[in-house]
Amino acid sequence: MANLCVKPKAAYVIITVEAQRLLFQIHKEVLAWKGTGDAEGYLVAIKDIELKGNAIDKYAQRDLKKGLHLYGTEGNIGLTNAWSIIQTDFRCCGVSNYTDWFEVYNTTRVPDSCCLEFSENCGLHSPGTWWKAPCYETVKIWLQENLLAVGIFGLCTAMVQILGLTFAMTMYCQVVKADTYCA
Repeated sequence: MANLCVKPKAAYVIITVEAQRLLFQIHKEVLAWKGTGDAEGYLVAIKDIELKGNAIDKYAQRDLKKGLHLYGTEGNIGLTNAWSIIQTDFRCCGVSNYTDWFEVYNTTRVPDSCCLEFSENCGLHSPGTWWKAPCYETVKIWLQENLLAVGIFGLCTAMVQILGLTFAMTMYCQVVKADTYCA
């Protein structure tokens, strides 16, 4: 049961690190623009960020589509629950759209969490009963709208980890110091 909890936490850490890296990259690009002092430098910085953003989007979508194949498999209950919660809460289906699930099931079918009205085996019915919105874009828009909260959460998480490491090192030093006096 403990292994199942690690996977979602790792996903949150990856998302936080990638968001912080992107924010750092944007800050670096804007500072580079300020150094040139002209509008052309700013346009180049925006274009550079846009190109990197598109590459990150394509990579993330490709990786998420690969992860769909693990949905419902043994040992991946955390991933299965995460997809079910995202699709239900954000009212979306699949990474790009509901047809992403057709490749997973090798048939015209989606998980029940994609259904407009949840019922057992509703994912076997017609596409008219499924969410049409793509989950990747829906979650991306939500993250952009809540960027400040996500950033603060990431910084707080980093601060807690740094404090934990500091306290652990302090305790270690105290134990070593006590051992030298007792010896």
